[in-house]
Amino acid sequence: STETAKLQIPQIVESYILYGVSESVYPWMCSLHAAESARVMSVVGKYRHCSQFDLGVRPEFQAPQFEAVREFCQLSAALTPVDKMITLKKTVACIREAVDRNVRVKYPEADCEFATDDLLLLIIWVVIQAAPYYQRLSADLQYLKACHFNSSSRSMLGYTVCHFEVAVAWFNDRYDRFSSSSSSSRSSSSSSRSSSSRSSSSTN
Repeated sequence: STETAKLQIPQIVESYILYGVSESVYPWMCSLHAAESARVMSVVGKYRHCSQFDLGVRPEFQAPQFEAVREFCQLSAALTPVDKMITLKKTVACIREAVDRNVRVKYPEADCEFATDDLLLLIIWVVIQAAPYYQRLSADLQYLKACHFNSSSRSMLGYTVCHFEVAVAWFNDRYDRFSSSSSSSRSSSSSSRSSSSRSSSSTN
């Protein structure tokens, strides 16, 4: 239809332009946001041995996510923002399909509502499992914000992208907590040493 064509043409033009410049723009974006990516990966490392149960995923939604991890890792091969957004959408679809299969097989009589919070926990788990092969989610999300200009496709795929933005926020929040805890421990240790030193001096 004419309306569909109007929606597709901007996407095609955007993809055509960015295919030509992605080899220079994308590495620059990765470099620009390397610190944020490093923060996320430092937290991922702390959770690398955790299970879905450890993250708080409900038992009925705990399912193998090999297909979702495999799809998520394809982000590194996707060149344009639209390609990356579609990859994220496919990743979420894989997560949902795995959960649906698990519920049908193991909980056929259960009335299970797969909520947004449940999906978020599994996205976080997929990001952790994919870490040995893909570590640029923060940079990719910034790339989408900076280089995706077509608001129409943003409205269709943007809801999916928001899930991954929340996942990155979850990792950043954990990073801040770990940093705060580490700072408090160092401060406490320093205070103890100082108190001990004063006590020793007083005794002498």
